[in-house]
Amino acid sequence: MKKFKDNIKFSFTPDFQLEILRFVLRDKEGGLVLKRIKANYLVLIEHALIFEGISKYFKKQGKMPSENVLKEVLKELLESKTYVDLVTKDDIPNINKLISNLYHIPLSDSDYIKEKIYQFSTYVEMKNLNDSFDLDNFEQYEEYSRKIEKVLQKSKPKKEDEPLYMIRDITERQFRRQSEPSVIPCPFRQLNELTNAGGYPEHSVNVILDKPKAKKTFFMVNLARGYLRMKKSVLYIDTENGQEQIMDRFIQSSINKTKKELYSGEYDKLEAKHLRKLARFGVELVVERVPAMITNTTYIREKIIQLRNQGIDIKVLMVDYAGKLASIAGDREDFERISNVYIDLSNLAEEMKLDIIWTAHHITREGKKHRKTRYDENDISGSIAIVRNAQVIMGLNATEQEERDDILRAEIVVQRDGLPSGRALFKCSTETQRCTEFTREQRKEYDRVYGEQLDNSLKSSSNPDANIEKYNKKQGDI
Repeated sequence: MKKFKDNIKFSFTPDFQLEILRFVLRDKEGGLVLKRIKANYLVLIEHALIFEGISKYFKKQGKMPSENVLKEVLKELLESKTYVDLVTKDDIPNINKLISNLYHIPLSDSDYIKEKIYQFSTYVEMKNLNDSFDLDNFEQYEEYSRKIEKVLQKSKPKKEDEPLYMIRDITERQFRRQSEPSVIPCPFRQLNELTNAGGYPEHSVNVILDKPKAKKTFFMVNLARGYLRMKKSVLYIDTENGQEQIMDRFIQSSINKTKKELYSGEYDKLEAKHLRKLARFGVELVVERVPAMITNTTYIREKIIQLRNQGIDIKVLMVDYAGKLASIAGDREDFERISNVYIDLSNLAEEMKLDIIWTAHHITREGKKHRKTRYDENDISGSIAIVRNAQVIMGLNATEQEERDDILRAEIVVQRDGLPSGRALFKCSTETQRCTEFTREQRKEYDRVYGEQLDNSLKSSSNPDANIEKYNKKQGDI
């Protein structure tokens, strides 16, 4: 097998260069690294060819190819003039063997390899720069210095705590918007449509607001079920219900059976079948009962680390509910404690790279008057300061007629990145703990039957923010 460039001796071995290809294919930042390397940086022609195939497919499709697709892309490349004289028919089985190796041997030490990839590209670029300049010509030094600085600016992966540059970082920023979107959808279409970008910003802390012993836990159980379907593992921290009860409610919701039916044993096979499907997604739901007013986010952090060490990558945290956690600062007075708990949760979400945190919170006694219409900020019990740290606060509301028809209405109380008001609608079965989102047709029918009457109630209510203008065409399905 020929070398791609016989006149360059690299300090990074071909074995390492094979790991570059594995990183590009297997790591979530592979597409970003793809932009730091060129095919002619690689010593062996088979490595350069595989890289060229990956790059060609990624530029066209915006994603990495599967094993068989990559082999097909390379087959087309081998028929082109560029490679026809460099590769023989005898080389093709070896190239296909290398491709299989890349897909079937897992990527290890990705952080270390990523750092070395940047060093490798810097090494090649510096060598090429030195070869292209006459270092005995002093007049070239100023230009040479500028080009060195440009190479060194890209010599290391950008860390999260470093500042962002609008112009210099454009390539990395655009890649991350596509490969690691900072906006993450939730399981419910109507809630996503109330936001500015089809989901909530990464690391958001979202709050479900309602009176005690209502449907807050019911709604959170169904959210958790939805996240599992989205292939995201969930940690459910419970401070008041009991982990066995929460797990039962989750299983009921999953297989759509009553508690009596669940405990009859007749549906054990159905439960096992459903959970086998989830297992194929590689996800897990972990429920843990913790002591109220003692447990803080430090404990939750350690639990997430422990689970990740067991291979359970927790991406969603549900806290039922945050108002009963202790703050890391050890505050005794409720207002400061609750306010600091929400700050602690926000910090936890960022540190542990969680997609989102959902929690529940109670309303005040005065707030119960607004259950038929819409809660406002003054209805939040304990600490109004949580408004400053929550991405969205969603109230669970229902009129008597809606309750008779098993309809749950989620109304925006406060939202940072989306419509200032709006609603999402769900059909509920408390017997089976199952919450089903309205279809678009059901939503149209609801608006026909309930919409005008409800909006008139909002307009005339004592709630100062509830007026017909804010609600006009600013709701889940628009």
